[in-house]
Amino acid sequence: MKNWIVKKVKEKVERIKKLTLKEVGSFCWNYVTSLHYKQVTRLVLCLFILFTGLFREYNPEIVATNGSYQFYTSDIVNQTYQVEEGNFLEYPEVEHNEKNQGKGPSFMYSQATDGEMGFTYQSYELQYDMFGRLLMKLPVSEKQTQEAQNIEFSKGAQVAIGSYFYPFYSRYGVDCVGCSGEFDGIGVFANGVRYHKDKGVRQWDGTYKQGITYEGYYIVATDRRIPFCTVLEVTNHRWEGAGIENNVPFQVIVLDRGGVIQGNRFDLFIGLESNMQIGYGKWKTKEKTKATIVKFGKQTVNHLGQRGCKL
Repeated sequence: MKNWIVKKVKEKVERIKKLTLKEVGSFCWNYVTSLHYKQVTRLVLCLFILFTGLFREYNPEIVATNGSYQFYTSDIVNQTYQVEEGNFLEYPEVEHNEKNQGKGPSFMYSQATDGEMGFTYQSYELQYDMFGRLLMKLPVSEKQTQEAQNIEFSKGAQVAIGSYFYPFYSRYGVDCVGCSGEFDGIGVFANGVRYHKDKGVRQWDGTYKQGITYEGYYIVATDRRIPFCTVLEVTNHRWEGAGIENNVPFQVIVLDRGGVIQGNRFDLFIGLESNMQIGYGKWKTKEKTKATIVKFGKQTVNHLGQRGCKL
């Protein structure tokens, strides 16, 4: 009989919670008049307890506390759940390992580890009363914490896509002292591409294009360990002019060398030194200038037998 009454109470509670007070009274009267007098007595007692809990101010007796969690005994617990909570603590940072790790140029960096985000994690047991109010939140596992693993970049990397270096940069023109076009403004880069002060740069198809770019890329001289036709993206810079904007990334192609262009030296071609098209603006960032390899072209000859870069 006890189990039957409890079952009935639970069934009716779910229906009662969806009704108005007037509908609840009508429902209860119709139901009571259809029962045996002993059942009516028990049911009225249960409903009295139910409505006392439903309409009273919720201020149960606190019997225990655990940190910020409070536990109550004056309500019936009928639902238990286990939940897991986690939070990201921090993001991985970039870390440079200055010790030579690879067999590549000592000035070249590449990513060695991906890094992992730090987090904290814990499981709780939640208990609710029959009205859906949280009664208890109890930790059921030890708090787990993992520190962030930094993204690591190692020095001495191979010359590959994604590798980068911090250049010590300069600029030069075809008419620089000792250059092939010192006197007439007509010269040739180390890989065979030609420049003419009046016609511009000879492109892959053999035609000349006004300006100082080859196939859309600005021209640079680098260390011999960076192959001809390598395309790099330059960021965090202060160059401006000839289409380059201060601190806006732009791309260059390696077409030239130089006696003093070694290691991380980086010499940007500006056309004529007597009429510079590219200058230096004010620094807009505190970051160091960075050159990242994004593509490799092929040093070869075109259909006219002229040397150049096929991209």
